[in-house]
Amino acid sequence: MRVAWLVVLGGALVAGACACATPDAVRLVHPPAAPNAAFPGGVRLLTKAPLGDWEVVARFASRAECEEARLAATEDTISRARALVGDDAKYDLDVRRAVNARCVGGAPPRPPER
Repeated sequence: MRVAWLVVLGGALVAGACACATPDAVRLVHPPAAPNAAFPGGVRLLTKAPLGDWEVVARFASRAECEEARLAATEDTISRARALVGDDAKYDLDVRRAVNARCVGGAPPRPPER
């Protein structure tokens, strides 16, 4: 499933390459994960973690481009998972990541100074 994300977002990465250098780029991010046997696949997504801990999947010049890519990737990931596992697709880790993905604007937060 991770490959599906890379394929769908590959074109968006190329199109948004110039946005990578700007601090105001909009980032598509996935929540961090932690092992937890009580969750599907033994992985819990930490959706309330600080955004600085989330994984950047792609960058875009605008929020509209990011949202379009997020929705397309979500639909593609769900379709692929349904084809592979049917109704259990909702438990697939990549589907859970896609559903919880966010578009975040501005420069990523800096770690606190020590």
